[in-house]
Amino acid sequence: MKFQIFRIFLILFIFAGLIIPQSSNKNDDSFKEKLVVFETQIIPADSAYYNLYLSFKISYDKLIFEKNGRRYSSDILIIFDVVNSETKEISRQSFSQIAWADNFEITESRDNYLQGVVNFLLQEGKYVIKSSIDVQNKRLIPPESEISVSDNSEYFLKPFVVDYYDSLNNVLILRNENSIPFSKDKFSLIIPKTKNLPDTVTITISQKDKQVIKSVCKVRYLSNLLIFDDNNKIKTKLEDNGKFGLFFIADGLEKLDEGFVKIEISVNEKILKIFNDFVEWENKPQSLKDTDFAIKILAKIQGKEEIDKLKENFSGKELLYQYWKKFDPDTATKFNEIMELFYQRVDKAAKEFSTIDERNGALSDRGMIFIKYGQADSIQRSFTKDNFALEYWIYEKPSKKFIFVDKSGLGKFELVL
Repeated sequence: MKFQIFRIFLILFIFAGLIIPQSSNKNDDSFKEKLVVFETQIIPADSAYYNLYLSFKISYDKLIFEKNGRRYSSDILIIFDVVNSETKEISRQSFSQIAWADNFEITESRDNYLQGVVNFLLQEGKYVIKSSIDVQNKRLIPPESEISVSDNSEYFLKPFVVDYYDSLNNVLILRNENSIPFSKDKFSLIIPKTKNLPDTVTITISQKDKQVIKSVCKVRYLSNLLIFDDNNKIKTKLEDNGKFGLFFIADGLEKLDEGFVKIEISVNEKILKIFNDFVEWENKPQSLKDTDFAIKILAKIQGKEEIDKLKENFSGKELLYQYWKKFDPDTATKFNEIMELFYQRVDKAAKEFSTIDERNGALSDRGMIFIKYGQADSIQRSFTKDNFALEYWIYEKPSKKFIFVDKSGLGKFELVL
């Protein structure tokens, strides 16, 4: 009896130790910096002014939710100050909203967002953007950023990304800290122009000194471009027949790989502008960010022999891409959905099957079965005659059954069949 009481107490102690770090993680310094993803767009308004649009998104796993009836809620207030670096004049806008989640699982989601946009009307000059964020009465101060509203030497303004361009209205902006998303989805690049130029330019996009895209683009003249919040979605509305011009790259961006990218804009082979940008995988699985671990877990689950053979010609990220290439459902894009699914499972297993002996649950027996086969169609539990916990994982397609036993009483389930 004493042993049973001690074991129950020890399990509760370990369980508390496992959940406390997850909760406190929402208050550390890295959380403060990554809480909000900002993006800025600068669009000419008229001859003297520019519209500065500050759009932002916050994934639900970064918010602090409280139980509110049958649902969960999180109050958020964001205050933006745009300070003129020369005159010190301050313009202020704020955004206030309540995020709702129907269940606890959504509060931990990286795929659900609170999104919004504010607008400032600015003259040419240099500015500092300051912000403060109140989440459930906890204040966080993100780093300041500096922007330069176009001077007379600029022909083009900074590019920004939208969903695949097929109309002038209601194009959802993809915000990823002003980077180009690494994704299986098709999207387009918009480059505003500020001066009288020929109506046709050549835009070349390259990575690692290799040309990926070369497109001859014709200008689209607009009287205005509005960016607005429509029911927690950031959209654009383009008004035609004006003096304000945009160039669109509508095809080919899905061929870009992660990493630095160079965008060259030229007229008659004369380069007028170069933008150095970055292609970033938003919500990239954490396990895939550590290349050595990603290769280790792949070899452990899929087989060491094939990985060792690949190591003769490849290393690091290239080795991973080479392995998963044969499973890629769409080779026209660089993004590989099967590789993403595999490492999403690794992330989930690392968290759900963690024990006192193996903090990374992906390396446990249950974790490895979950990564390889996914969620079981049925999980049944019972006890042996020695009072050891048993779990039966049953899969319908393919037809498989796995049995795990916990002889320690501490959640360390080992595969026995």
